[in-house]
Amino acid sequence: MVKYHGLVHRLLIPASVSGCGRSLTAVRWAGEVVVAQWLGQFTGRTHRTAVSDAERLLEHAVTAFNNASPADRAKKAKAVRALAKRLLAARTRFLRAGIAASTDPATAEVVEEHALQLAKLEDMLAAVTRGGVEAVIREFAGAVAQDILATAAVNDS
Repeated sequence: MVKYHGLVHRLLIPASVSGCGRSLTAVRWAGEVVVAQWLGQFTGRTHRTAVSDAERLLEHAVTAFNNASPADRAKKAKAVRALAKRLLAARTRFLRAGIAASTDPATAEVVEEHALQLAKLEDMLAAVTRGGVEAVIREFAGAVAQDILATAAVNDS
């Protein structure tokens, strides 16, 4: 129940929330949930901002790798590879969220109108998944991508 200006409204919380742990903040008053909010809601942090943040971090890491001394290149290559994995995961989450929003049953009639956009998102997700970390490193590192991949491969083994 939610009290709002003297009126009582039933708070609809999905069944999946029960296993969400700390992702939902709920304020209880007299045993009833008064306010419920997803943690991070209204912070401006979205899948899109996560991708752009990861891209900027990866660009910075590649610059640091280029400017590193030969002794530090192995450490920098490992950081570039880790940030490339992070960017790949962020891009995958971003595209999957777009697909999920497009295929929501509540928007079934909209799906028919945006079938081309949905197909494009699915193709992009397949391309991102198929390319993997190496493709991300090649996208951002350009000429030194092979050095990063070789150095990171030596460190991984």
